[in-house]
Amino acid sequence: MSRRAIGTLLCAAVLVGAGAPALAQPSAPASAVASPAIDLMRRIAELEHEGDSRPRKAADTLAGMESATGPFSAERLELLTVRGLLLAMASEPEAAEQIAQALDDWGRVRDTPDALAAALLVRARALAQRGNLRRPTRWSPKAWRA
Repeated sequence: MSRRAIGTLLCAAVLVGAGAPALAQPSAPASAVASPAIDLMRRIAELEHEGDSRPRKAADTLAGMESATGPFSAERLELLTVRGLLLAMASEPEAAEQIAQALDDWGRVRDTPDALAAALLVRARALAQRGNLRRPTRWSPKAWRA
């Protein structure tokens, strides 16, 4: 896959994924959960920021918060997306893939494109984190080594 194709995939995933939490189905009427939901989303955002320096620790904290979110809620979508991105940043591709698979399953079962886009975003981050995405040139001596 060329750098341009990967860049296009990343941009598409980011653009589609950016609207994912806003488009997910709320777990209850807004008036009933406004304050706890807002607090939870703030905490997720704080952990995402903290994850810049300690991604694994922040991802573990998010894992403990999952039970505080409703199934198929906007909060759960945000939590899983951020957790998957943090695991990818922590060089935990298998764990990030498990999150991406859970998002894929959610997207297929509930016919939710937002969850599918979030899964693509997690996978794109994991791919980018793994290193060199460039295709070797025919003049590169490393390209000829097995």
